[in-house]
Amino acid sequence: MRSKGLIKKPVSIGANIPPSIDTILFEGSFFAPSGYSSVAREFAHHLIKNFGDKYKNIYLLDKQWDQIRMILHPKYNDTINKHVVKDIKEIKDVKPDKSMILRWGIPTGFDYGGFNDVPHRIKALYFVWECDRIPPMWIDLLMYYDVIFTCSIASRDAIELSLRERGIGIPVTIIPHGVADHYAPIPNKVKTLDGFTFMFIGTFSKRKAPLEMIKAFLLEFSDEENVRLVWKVGGVADPSQMLVLRREIQKMAFNLGIDMVNAPKVVIDMNTYDPYLMNDLYNEANCMIQVSHGEAWGLPILNAMATGTPSLVLDKGGHRSYANKKTSFLVKSGDLIYADGQNDWYASANGVKWWSINLDHYPKMLRYVFEHRDEIIAKGEAGLAVAKRFSWDNVVKKADKIFNKLNNQIASRYERSK
Repeated sequence: MRSKGLIKKPVSIGANIPPSIDTILFEGSFFAPSGYSSVAREFAHHLIKNFGDKYKNIYLLDKQWDQIRMILHPKYNDTINKHVVKDIKEIKDVKPDKSMILRWGIPTGFDYGGFNDVPHRIKALYFVWECDRIPPMWIDLLMYYDVIFTCSIASRDAIELSLRERGIGIPVTIIPHGVADHYAPIPNKVKTLDGFTFMFIGTFSKRKAPLEMIKAFLLEFSDEENVRLVWKVGGVADPSQMLVLRREIQKMAFNLGIDMVNAPKVVIDMNTYDPYLMNDLYNEANCMIQVSHGEAWGLPILNAMATGTPSLVLDKGGHRSYANKKTSFLVKSGDLIYADGQNDWYASANGVKWWSINLDHYPKMLRYVFEHRDEIIAKGEAGLAVAKRFSWDNVVKKADKIFNKLNNQIASRYERSK
């Protein structure tokens, strides 16, 4: 149930509707080799490209600019590279009644990136979350924002639940993620380079459930079948992880009574790819695997759709905003269980839960996908149509409409429920 009529925090803006916003102070990570950064980068790029005349002043502040800096594709020269600022002193002549701060990332307080010292009218947060509610340590930090943007129904529901439990009424609005222009089918592509290929793109985190994936694969297939599992470790992988992964897999195989010498092929790819080369990986796969305990959006699933490659996914999560039985293969979820992650964000002490995975159904679905090639083609074609709706051009046009609506409504006040 959506929250209505809750107490709204005071906002320091006048009652009169101001002129339209023409300045966006955008704080995020634009140069890191991660999915979150790629989303911020594409959003900013397409916003500037489509609405540069309307939002005449768009400043991009990346606090990690000097720490992690990718060499961006030339297409960003007139957008990202041209609008990045290293210091707020570079920002001049900002009119308080015509500017919006947009932070892209986890909640922080007033001192985020230094933009708080710049006059502004609206303070917005783009924040996504993968579990049933957000950690309590972030709730109070959300009070610093006038509006929260997120990517999916599941992520919105998790944020609203957490706010509702504290009696806080901050608007939460969906602006979906998009798919980058360079993801597309390769004409006459051959997906039998080495038999049937399942592919997983993700980090070595418990939320992504990579060990459950490998276990299901080893249990279902044998070395006599022409099938392999490729795990492209996401982001910049730590080489020391390879040894840890091999030990975990060998330990799992031993406990299952499986001799890895005669087991089906598992390939762990820790290379760092240019984002434009990632399109080749998606096209190489017969089917992607993204069966995790929780997804706010599931960007690899949408990227794969844009290449005509379907995915095997959990039947719960933010990806269900666009992934269904027509486009994807679904693995049954179990009950909500306390999250057991590798940092405080997912710590069970915070009361955060994510979905368990039906480990009996998982290997059966791997077999089903392997044996139903015609269905792979049909779902791939259906996914292509869905991916086209989520072009970044369409996403920023939706965002612009939301910004306009927000500008016209921000002077109103939320009152206590009667």
